[in-house]
Amino acid sequence: MNAHFGRSQIFELVADGDVRFFVHEDVLTSQSEPFRMTAAGEWKEATERKINLSDWDADTVSRLLQYLYSGDYQYPDPTSVSQSPDPTAASEATAPTQAKDEQESIGMDVKRPLTPLKEWRKKAQFSRQNDNKVVSDWTKLERFKPAQYDFKEVLLTHARIYALANYKLVQGLQNLALERLLITLAHLDPIPDDSHLSMNLVDLASYGYSNTTRLSNSNEPLRDIISQFAALNFEALQNEPLAIEFIGQGGDFVKDVTMKLCRRLSKRQETPSRATSSTKFISRLRVVNGPEPADCVGELRHMSSNINYPHPDQIWIVSEYTTASSEACTSFNLAFGGAYPPDDNLAVHEGRHCFLVPVKDQNIQNKITQVALVRGVSILLGSPILADYQGITGNIKQPWSSPDDLHLVWKPVKVSI
Repeated sequence: MNAHFGRSQIFELVADGDVRFFVHEDVLTSQSEPFRMTAAGEWKEATERKINLSDWDADTVSRLLQYLYSGDYQYPDPTSVSQSPDPTAASEATAPTQAKDEQESIGMDVKRPLTPLKEWRKKAQFSRQNDNKVVSDWTKLERFKPAQYDFKEVLLTHARIYALANYKLVQGLQNLALERLLITLAHLDPIPDDSHLSMNLVDLASYGYSNTTRLSNSNEPLRDIISQFAALNFEALQNEPLAIEFIGQGGDFVKDVTMKLCRRLSKRQETPSRATSSTKFISRLRVVNGPEPADCVGELRHMSSNINYPHPDQIWIVSEYTTASSEACTSFNLAFGGAYPPDDNLAVHEGRHCFLVPVKDQNIQNKITQVALVRGVSILLGSPILADYQGITGNIKQPWSSPDDLHLVWKPVKVSI
């Protein structure tokens, strides 16, 4: 601990249930302007060195202090469904049961052009400072199969932390809690029909929308993620009576979900399994050095898309497209050394060059339309995250020492030869 803490005043925080915590003033005020103003002001809290947080439960206040002291916080594991109580009985959304035939009347034929949560982290442009934590969290989540575990307390823990950090303007903690909530929801997407996870979503939406406020000029981040997940899984919600009753209460949650459902309804055609005249194929992958391009190829587990991560030199891949199937890639090979154009050069280490070489085999019907990066594939083999991908390269970072492996994966569509 910093020796300066020994000269720092001690503040007392009082959480719900009269649970008390003691914290150094320097730590309390280091990342929060509201706490700093309280400690430096002339209010009762400053003179008595006691701050009332009785609207917040003790576990959430404890996790706030964990973060202020260490830069991280602990959160619970999901509970086995066989060990957890009836999720409908424990729900925070109190609503009477509704008959199955009554709820079926609101059924909607919706498709999924909305951004999947697995791609949302790149869209949200989170800071890269939490990458290592997110990697560890995702690896941990892979151990818990959604059908076998209840995620209510995991989701609510991150939402409560986000709400308190938002209230006290602890930006780093707010971002970390939001990212952890996002990857947890991405792990649960899609929710199976008749799943207990529908009620996990209702509990999350009930808390999230009750403890945040609508922003006038932008989407509130927590609400945006919750409503996106609800819109992507609206069919599952229709099969849960308490969820239908919760939706029937209206409010901002229903407004947000309705707007996103309208986007789904506007694009009723799913991605074709066969190419059409408008299909865009990948013709090559271009390498970009420097700041991250907005259209760079993303990493499936929300980790860094920088080929050289965690090294400071930044190298990114950008897809180039064509509508001519004859120019489409059918696979990619790795090459080390040799002479290739500079903008094909993925990395240089100890004089060794690494390249992704496009293969365009005219005798193969499957042409690539989508690519992604994935780190740590050895722990992902057999995981649903790779289920839709039909091709994978070797380890791009093989020639040099690296904390993880990195692979390119791709999805094709079939064309007529």
